[in-house]
Formats: sequence, structure tokens, C-alpha cells
Amino acid sequence: MHNDGVLTSIPPKPRILLVEDDTLLRGHLARVLSDEYIVDTAGNGKEALESVMRFPPALVVTDIVMPEFDGIELLKALRSTQHTGMIPVLLISGRAIHEQRIEGYKEGADGYLAKPYTENELRACIGSMLQSARRREEAARREAIEQTEQQALAERAALLESITEQLRQADQRKNEFLAILAHELRNPLAPLRNGLHILKLRSDADPTVSQTVSMMDRQMTHLVRLVDDLLDVSRITRGKLELRQRKVLLTEVLGHAVESARAFIESHRHELTVEIHAQNLLVDGDPDRLAQVFSNLLLNAAKYTEAGGHITLSLDHENDEATIAVQDDGVGIPPHALEQVFEMFSQVRSGEVRGAEGLGIGLSLVRTLVQMHCGTVCAFSDGPGRGARFTVRLPLAEGPVTSAVTAPPAAAQNRGQRVLVVDDNTDAAASLALLLEMEDYEVCTAADGEEAIEQARTFGPQIIFMDLAMPRLDGLEAARRIRALPQGERVRIVALTGWGQEADRQRTRDAGMDHHLIKPVSLDALQNVLRTLGSC
Repeated sequence: MHNDGVLTSIPPKPRILLVEDDTLLRGHLARVLSDEYIVDTAGNGKEALESVMRFPPALVVTDIVMPEFDGIELLKALRSTQHTGMIPVLLISGRAIHEQRIEGYKEGADGYLAKPYTENELRACIGSMLQSARRREEAARREAIEQTEQQALAERAALLESITEQLRQADQRKNEFLAILAHELRNPLAPLRNGLHILKLRSDADPTVSQTVSMMDRQMTHLVRLVDDLLDVSRITRGKLELRQRKVLLTEVLGHAVESARAFIESHRHELTVEIHAQNLLVDGDPDRLAQVFSNLLLNAAKYTEAGGHITLSLDHENDEATIAVQDDGVGIPPHALEQVFEMFSQVRSGEVRGAEGLGIGLSLVRTLVQMHCGTVCAFSDGPGRGARFTVRLPLAEGPVTSAVTAPPAAAQNRGQRVLVVDDNTDAAASLALLLEMEDYEVCTAADGEEAIEQARTFGPQIIFMDLAMPRLDGLEAARRIRALPQGERVRIVALTGWGQEADRQRTRDAGMDHHLIKPVSLDALQNVLRTLGSC
């Protein structure tokens, strides 16, 4: 239809089915209603069902009393299938008995009109019922849409939850992998470090050999630090990183950090300046972890500074905070990356410095450890090529310095004693045995826990270095059984393992071990333990 040049559409007429056995009345009503509706007609219930199957109507208007198949039977048939069950039905009768009318409502009739009725009454009933049907259809459509949306939301939530479990499992597997990787890397590093210690003790006569061994030892130290960083990442992501806090002097912490990083700094021919502007500053913290913070910052500065550069480590205080800064004149940091440098596995400094590769872990560990000490760390740079400064702020503490351990005696008193080295890694056991023999100990080795128990009976060691993860019988159970031997209480047992978390240390204590060393053990740590055992 055109209206002022605009094409408009006319909504289709609703289709109704008129069921009436009176031919004259049926024809008359069909003509009267055809102006508003498409009217199909049927003379009884059977014809009506056939018509409904061919052309489903929006409404059925049916007489109750009809031959063969009456209106109540038609209503029952319509309500019996899902296809026709929602079609509204208007019952009409002038001869139906009272019980038939009641039955009609029970079977689901939507309306009832008694004869005689006017055309307007019929039109009003039909219109009202169609309107109600449209509202029901719309409500049913909205409900269906809502159910579909809710189902879709539920499915998306289930999918997200499934993915989130999968991610958690993947993250857990990744953390477990890192922990196992770090442990497995420690095992081959142990004999390598022992070998370097042996070479160092024998290389004094040849400067070339001495320089080579020193270079290898520096690289070994760097490799061990990378393994430690990997393990720390695993601990942090699992929430297993623990602090052993006490009151410590920051000057002592910085001294340990400098010593740890000195070899790397000197190998790059950097000039390191330490400026202490405030003495006797105390903090509550884990001295080893704090030393790791400042060692990492010094190593980072040395890594990203060209050979022959300058690095400054300064200590001062401001209000109730200690401020520690590491300044370099290296490649600098772009302004947009000053926060990004602290992200895990991130490396955003310029790649101009050779040998500046790494895992991108060090600065992330720095931030985590500083935050665990209730402090802050920030980076500043004037841009590429203009150096960088990292500033750590830590809350100051009051009170006396807490000593972690009693200082060991100046010299070992146990040389010449019998030492049993237990390790299923043949190279690790042999190299440690050789190193101990060079220190004048009588040494025997065992490859597993069962053999260790037998050697404890026959060899009678006074000191045992015990690996933990071994075939046949692990080190923990071997230690328990050795303690149960008649002479077992007098033996000093040292765990020597790649597992170093607090839970691992507690397990070795529970098994009756006296010390816990982490592979690859440094010569200083080994000698310190031997001195401690000699004083027992």
C-alpha cells in the first residue's frame, strides 16, 4: 500500500478455524468474520483436525454438540499433541449440558460463549482471545530467549571454569617443572663445582691454569645463581617463598651483596663505588634475601653497562626509611619501560651491551622480595644511553642486632676423621670424596641408602654427607636407620641435596640430620660445616 509516496506493509489477517455443523450458520459467520480474519470452516471435529494439520490457525471456534466427533473430543485431540496444544479454543453451544461445559474447561478450553450471541459478542471474544494468545506467545518467546541466554551464560561460565582449572593445572605443572628442573640442574653442577675446587687447590703453580679456573668458577657462580632464580620463581608463584627475619645492619647486608657480585663486576672491568652516608641503620628482614636484592641490582647494573663503566652503591636514610640506590652509567631505560623492567621474564633495556642476556627474572625477584619486606623499589633513567638508577626504600627498625648463628671456630679440629659420602651420582660422590681427601679426611663412598647403612656398620664414619633422592632407599630413611645403630647417635649426618625449601629442611631435621647443604655446595660452605662438626 502506498501512502504519500511511502510504501507501507499491511499485517496479515489472523487465521481462525470455525467448526459448526449448522451449514447456514457456518456460512453466515464465515462471511461476517472474513473482513478481519482468514476464516477456514469445518462441519465436525474430524474435518477440523484435518484442517488444523493443513493450515494451523491462530484460534479455533467450535460448537460443542456435533455429530460423530464433538467439540470436547476435538479439544482433547488438540491438547494431546505439542504441535496443536497451544492453539486457543473458544467453545460455543446452546444445547450442551452443564457437565459438558465443565469438562470443556477441564480439558483446557480458553473461553466459552453461549448461544444465542450477537456478532459483536463473538468478535469481542475472538479479539480478546487472540490478544491473550499473542501475549502468551510473546511471554513464552521472552522466556525461551531468557532460558537460551541463561543456558548460554551457564555454558560460558562452565567453559571459563573449565579453562580456569586447566590454567591452574598448567600453572601448577609449570611450577612443579621449574622446581624439578632446578633440582635436576643442581645434580650435574655439584661434581663440576667440586672439580673446580680441586683444580683451584692445585692451580697455584701455573698462573694460566689459575686464571682459567677463576674464570670457570665465576661462570659456575653465575649458573648457580640462574638456577636459584628459577627455583625462587617457582616458590613465589606458589606462595612458598619464606623469610627468616631478624634485625640486621644494612651495612652488613650490603657488604655481603658486594662480595657476591664483586667477581662479575670485576670481570667487566667496572669501577664500583660504595657510599655509606648513614651508619647503624637497622631493618627487620631476612639478611640472605636482602643481600640477594642488592646483589641482583648490582649484577643488573654491571650487565647493562659497557666494560669499564661506573657503578655506585649508596646508603642513606629519609624520615623513617632507609634508602639504598644502585646507579650505573650504562645503556639506560626508555621512559615507557620503567615499570615493565620489574615484570617477570621482561627485558627492556637496550641490546647494545654484549653478554647482557638473561632470564628476565632478577628484577622481578627484587620487587617481590622488597615488597615482602614492606618496602618499595623504583627505577629511573634519563633515557637510552644515559644510565639508570634503582632505589630501594625499607622501613627502619630499632633495637639491637640479632645474631643468626654463633661464629664458627677459627680452625677445623676434625681432619683425619672418617667421612662417608652417599650419592647415586657417581661423579658427585667421587669428586667430593677427592676434595675431602685433599683436606686430609679418610673417605668412603656409597651409591644408595642400603649401601650407606652397610658402610655405617663396617667403615664406622664419624661424618656422613647424605644425598636424599636415591634408588632402593632414600637418604631420609637411611639416616633414620643409621641413627638406630648402636654407634648411630655419635655420627654427624649432613644432608647434601638439590632440594632446599624449608619443608625439605624440616624433613631432614625430622630424620635426625645435623645440617642441610644445597648442591652445588661452595668450598666455604663445606669448610664451615666441617668446622662446626669439628667443634661438636
